[in-house]
Amino acid sequence: IQTLDKILIYEAPGDVPHDMKYKTTFKINKNIECSSMIVTSSYIITCQDKRLHCFNFSGEEIRVWQMDSPIRYLKLIGGPSEYESVLIGLKNGGVYQVFVNNPFPQLLAKQNSVIYCVDMNVNRTKVAIIDDTLTLFVYNARTKELLYQEPNAQTVAWNISFPDMLAFSGDGFINIKVADFPVYRQNLQVPMIDAEVSGLIVGFNGCTIYLLHLCTMSGITVPVTDAVYRYMGKRQLDNAYHLACLGETSKTWEALGHACLEQGQFNLAKKCFSRIRDVKYLNLLAQFEEATKRGENKMNIYLGDYYAYSGRFQDAARNYQHGGAPERAMTMFSDLRMFDQAKEYMVAGDMDQQKLLNKQAEWAITMNEQRRAAELFVAANDYQKAIDLAGKNKWTDLYVNKKI
Repeated sequence: IQTLDKILIYEAPGDVPHDMKYKTTFKINKNIECSSMIVTSSYIITCQDKRLHCFNFSGEEIRVWQMDSPIRYLKLIGGPSEYESVLIGLKNGGVYQVFVNNPFPQLLAKQNSVIYCVDMNVNRTKVAIIDDTLTLFVYNARTKELLYQEPNAQTVAWNISFPDMLAFSGDGFINIKVADFPVYRQNLQVPMIDAEVSGLIVGFNGCTIYLLHLCTMSGITVPVTDAVYRYMGKRQLDNAYHLACLGETSKTWEALGHACLEQGQFNLAKKCFSRIRDVKYLNLLAQFEEATKRGENKMNIYLGDYYAYSGRFQDAARNYQHGGAPERAMTMFSDLRMFDQAKEYMVAGDMDQQKLLNKQAEWAITMNEQRRAAELFVAANDYQKAIDLAGKNKWTDLYVNKKI
């Protein structure tokens, strides 16, 4: 806090979590003229026209950065203690980054007009810039390549939990941009007496955007479901999972789990189904793990089992066939009493035909079609069962016609 003749530095006690009772720890008895001021773990940085001054908490000037144009925007973006970095936007369109331990500013980008707002993502790979044309520009911080631009932007903030997502405000809307996906827009309404007002985006964490209007800070929750499904559509399942971790519904977790299973991402699938406690698919994944330990690592067989679990029997059968196990498809269809489909996967010259006919006969008995069952037993060369049924029902013609 700066007064007329001094600067007071307050600190929250570290031994009590979430304690908001700050106490004075340092005092700088100097009248420092500045237009803005930021504080780091060990320094105070003041801005005056084209200069940034760095002071320690004893009031000693440590460093001065001289820029080539008046400074119009200043933002501390954190970093290790005593190595924090600051973003600077200039009147001539220059955007720089300075580190408190380094006397040399680093040029990030150059625009043709006054800089209004700047932010850098959490892994320091992208920088977002808004100039006085109210256009958002996003650059690759290393190559200086323009990645994309969006109109009608006034303030911008990167998400500190997901490095490829940012939010910007403009024209009464909050806009969410994830990677190269289309912008998601939401009406900007801050709960205040004036009902609908605009606010400055000052932070973005998880699914919550923090807006400052006058002296009021508000949090607005925004959905990320659309981006999760877009990542799934592009098969970028790791990104989809990390984005969903910000806060998603059971329905989205279920869909993501199935997408991971289909792509063979079993570890991710396990994490997704664990979120919603889906025991059915967790048991299936446990079976896959046991089979892998035994050296039975055939992806088509795994997918066949998964599709069978999901009721997609034709997909299951195709995967069994491609995995060199058509007998699994035949067994599956015969267990489902889908005997015509089972015949398609029957291997000629082995015992599969007799096995299938026996199952079909047993099903006919269950359906009280005993004559049909007897004929099927004959076709399967299981004459004893055929004789038992024929004798029980006095079908003498069956003995003659079928020669049993």
